[in-house]
Amino acid sequence: MRKGRIDDYLRDSPDHRRESDLNKGYERRLLEEIASLAAEKTAALVTKGLLRELEELRKSLEALRRDIAEVKSEITKLKSTGIRGPKGLRGLDELKEALERDGFILASEAKSKLGVSPYRLRVLAGELDAVILESEGDYAVLSRRALEEFKALLVNTRTPDAEEAAKSMGRYERLFRMLRDGGRVFYDSRHGWRLL
Repeated sequence: MRKGRIDDYLRDSPDHRRESDLNKGYERRLLEEIASLAAEKTAALVTKGLLRELEELRKSLEALRRDIAEVKSEITKLKSTGIRGPKGLRGLDELKEALERDGFILASEAKSKLGVSPYRLRVLAGELDAVILESEGDYAVLSRRALEEFKALLVNTRTPDAEEAAKSMGRYERLFRMLRDGGRVFYDSRHGWRLL
């Protein structure tokens, strides 16, 4: 017979094995409950943090909305009083004068004649409700009166020769050439020169 410790005999007994299995099941359930509680607590903490961040974002958005409303109201006041901001509508008076004097201005000439970029010229034209005629690589800004004058000149010019027609346009010669080169003006034998 083999001599051993009493623990060796107890471990091998069926009662000890059943008790060990019960302890493992209990430990597993206990670990599952702990994990579940930890997940709930973590979710609650994350939710609280997210809610706090969302509330801060909402407050920031409200502040931005108020600022935008104030800026819009200031712009409306400035427009109604005729006062312009620091950059505001820089070039607007110059464009008005150029349109009164010449009837039109080409975007390619905007920098040299008005001191504004072609993009800025388009914005200013929108402010004045002026007409924009696009052509390949360039565009012209015209007053409505100048557009009507130009159309009348086109209709009354009967020569099919583009050079002669350009010379007969007077102050609109550069405009005619730009539009003709871009294919926006053409000669129709029945109706004369036409604008697309």
